[in-house]
Amino acid sequence: MQQKINNSYNYDKAWKWVFTNFLKDGIKFIHPNLLADINWNIKWTLHEQELANIAKTNNKLYTKGDILIECTTIDKNKIYILLHFELDQTNPKEIAEKMYNYIMNLLYIYPKNEVHPLLVYFGNEVCNNINIYKYKHLGTKIKCKFSYFNLAEHSTEDLLEKNNLFAICFWFTKMIQEKKKSNTDDFKIIKECLEYILTRNKSKVNFNNFINFVELIIPESERQKLEEIIIKFKK
Repeated sequence: MQQKINNSYNYDKAWKWVFTNFLKDGIKFIHPNLLADINWNIKWTLHEQELANIAKTNNKLYTKGDILIECTTIDKNKIYILLHFELDQTNPKEIAEKMYNYIMNLLYIYPKNEVHPLLVYFGNEVCNNINIYKYKHLGTKIKCKFSYFNLAEHSTEDLLEKNNLFAICFWFTKMIQEKKKSNTDDFKIIKECLEYILTRNKSKVNFNNFINFVELIIPESERQKLEEIIIKFKK
C-alpha cells in the first residue's frame, strides 16, 4: 500500500494485522464468493518470504501491507490468495499491469497451484477496468482479469451501518482520505474520526479490535494524546 501521508503513520502495518488476525471475516467482507470455496477447518498458512523474494526482483510490485496466504479448498486443493493493497495509485492501467506481473511471478513460484489475486483499492474514485489487464503486441494478445474491492464504491454511511469490524476499519480509512483533502494534520483527522464514531456508531462491533487497528497506525509518541478517547472505546 503506497503512502503519501505522514510516514510515521503506519497504515500498512494496521491493515496487515487486521487481515492476518481476522482473515475469514475479511474475505467474507471483501469477497464473499471466495469464502465458500475455502475449508476454514484446515489452518491456513501465511507466506511472507515468497513476497520478499519477489520484492528483490521487482520492488515496484511488493508493498509492506501485501499478504500471501495458502489455503485448502473444500475439494482439498491448495490455493494461494494474494491480497495487494493500493492507497494512492489512481492509474487503472498501471494498477492492472502491476497485478498481472504479480500474478506471473506467483505462478512461476507455484506452477501447479491456483493463485487467486485480490486487489484492495483505497482510491477516492471509482476506476473502470481497474481489474482487467490487456496487452497486445504483433499477433499476441493477453487479457487478465482479477477480483478487487474498491473502497470508492462504498459510502461512509453504508460502511458505518454494518455490524462488521472490517466495515468500521474501511470507514475509518475512507474518512481519513476525505478529510485529508482539506486538512493535512493526520493526528487531528484521526482524533476527529474517533470522536465521531463514538457518537455515531450504534453497532456492537468489538471496539477493542478496532482500537488495536488504530493504535498500529498512530506512532507510539502520539498515542498518549488519544488515551482519553481510547478509554471510552474500551469501556
